[in-house]
Amino acid sequence: MKFIPRIPFSYPEIGLLVLRLSVGLIFTYHGSMKLFGAGGVEGFATVLVELGVKSPSINAWIVALTEFLGGLALMFGVYARWAALPLIFIMLVAILTVTGSNGFNIGNKGFEYNFILIAALSAIFLTRSEKWHIKQ
Repeated sequence: MKFIPRIPFSYPEIGLLVLRLSVGLIFTYHGSMKLFGAGGVEGFATVLVELGVKSPSINAWIVALTEFLGGLALMFGVYARWAALPLIFIMLVAILTVTGSNGFNIGNKGFEYNFILIAALSAIFLTRSEKWHIKQ
C-alpha cells in the first residue's frame, strides 16, 4: 500500500482571496488605462467607433467604469459576487465583437484570455467567500 501524506489544513477562503485579488487587479488595471491612460475614455471610444459599436462614447464610459470599479469591488470583496456579473458580460461582448472571429488561440488574437477571465469570474460568482472581505 502506497503512503500518501495528508495535508492537515485547507484554506479555500485564501484560495478565493487570491483569485479575487488577481482578477480584480487585472480589471482595475485595464479600467484605469481606459479612464486615465493615454487617450483616456475618448481614445477608447475611438476604438469602439472603429469596431462599429453603437453609442461609443456612452459604452466607453460604461466599460471603463465597470472594469475599474468592478475590479476594486473584487479586490476589496465588496459585493464581489455581484461585481463579477457585469464583468462577465463585458468579456462576452469582447468575444462577440473583437476576439471571437480570431478563434481561441491568444497568439492569433483569439478569445483565450477572455475565456479564462470568464471562468475565473464565474468561480467567484458561484462560490461564497465569507472571509477576507469588507463587511457590508
